[in-house]
Amino acid sequence: MMRSMTLSELRPVLNAELSGADLAFTRVSTDTRNLHRGDLFLALRGENFDGHRFIDEAVAKGAVAVVAEECAQTTVPVLKVADTLRALGQIASVNRKRFAGPVIAVTGSNGKTTVKELLRRVLLQQGPVLATQGNLNNAIGAPLTLLQLAPEHKAAVIELGASGPGEIAWTASLAAPEVSILTNAGEAHMAGFGSYQGLVEAKGEIISETAREGVVVLNLDDPAFEVWRALAGGRTVVSVSAQGNQEADIYARNIVESAAGLVFEARQRDGAAFSISLRLAGVHNVGNALLAVAATRAIGVEAAVIEAGLAATDPVKGRMQVLSLGPTITVIDDSYNANPTAMRAALKTLGERGGNRVAVLGDMAELGGDEAFQHQEIGALARKLGIDYLYVTGRYAEDYARGFGEGCNIATSHSRLFDMLDNELFGSASTSAGLQGADQVRVTLLVKGSRSARMDQIVALLNEKVKP
Repeated sequence: MMRSMTLSELRPVLNAELSGADLAFTRVSTDTRNLHRGDLFLALRGENFDGHRFIDEAVAKGAVAVVAEECAQTTVPVLKVADTLRALGQIASVNRKRFAGPVIAVTGSNGKTTVKELLRRVLLQQGPVLATQGNLNNAIGAPLTLLQLAPEHKAAVIELGASGPGEIAWTASLAAPEVSILTNAGEAHMAGFGSYQGLVEAKGEIISETAREGVVVLNLDDPAFEVWRALAGGRTVVSVSAQGNQEADIYARNIVESAAGLVFEARQRDGAAFSISLRLAGVHNVGNALLAVAATRAIGVEAAVIEAGLAATDPVKGRMQVLSLGPTITVIDDSYNANPTAMRAALKTLGERGGNRVAVLGDMAELGGDEAFQHQEIGALARKLGIDYLYVTGRYAEDYARGFGEGCNIATSHSRLFDMLDNELFGSASTSAGLQGADQVRVTLLVKGSRSARMDQIVALLNEKVKP
């Protein structure tokens, strides 16, 4: 747990009114369901919730004090503030400033979570690491993560997401990273940024919040590279290239992809080289690994430690996770989220597999315009890459089908989609003209869609089907 704080210490930071006695605490809770006795309870407000309604419950469960915008008479001290969400961030910032170890922050349209996990595994070789859990990367999740920083941690890896401008500027200011990573600027959540340029600028907000003597790690292969490099000012910029561009500070060579994962060489401009082995599917993960190499090198991690950490990284659930449904059926579970950039990378990986290749796709959300056309483009790409079968569901299913052409299978619901796959893989059709054909050839299914498409349900149903 974090080092002890006092209410009197926080009062000027929060510009708060303190009623009641001063006291100390070592945990902050925003949810009475996981509140511990002795916690400070902070009452957040949102569109669909109001923590102020749970103050009495929090006190009954053992909260020793409350941070609130308004509060009826209660038996514990209260810090009254104008905005509890802002107060959450300010308390997190106090805890961050006490931490002497390196903080690495990661943002970008695609690959954030994978890069975060690669960094975590590398840094774990040297001691305890705090890393963002799940999707706690927004204006609430990032402060909650920083509040977990404790004396035993040797380093921290903070993932930062955003659905609009200004969000990363705020959360990055709280994280105050020594090293920041921008993975890329793709077509993720475009609806919140107005334009591609707006997205680039919003992701770039992390740079100005990086320590002035810090390091900014950028993807030289990304079109936003020059814009972001210009924002770095006097900060050191370290560039990486998965495409082997030797102008990069660290670039990839001799990439070999197999069913077991990826093997390649990461070479620095000074001639030093790393032998990288990953248990991750998809050649796009070469770039993610290079970003992790660059960031950990920037804080002095030795080459052998980096190589061992990357080799030990397991696939993240729902992100190009390879699952076996038997001796001849493989599922690539990439159901966690989707946007056109990530969809293209996943389909390319599927297209390079042997046997029959099956794409099972749900909608891509928050595209910010031209949704029908963008889904049609993905359908056309699937055809171009030689994907053998396409199964689609959701609002834009017909647009996928329009791009793919003949042979696309449209399901009106998840249950119908599963029934179709079940029949083709395991039912009466599987022994004749199903996905494996009469010769029972190997089949690889890619399952992908935005979170709102809930394609993880399809993966769960397929897994359940083959359970003993």
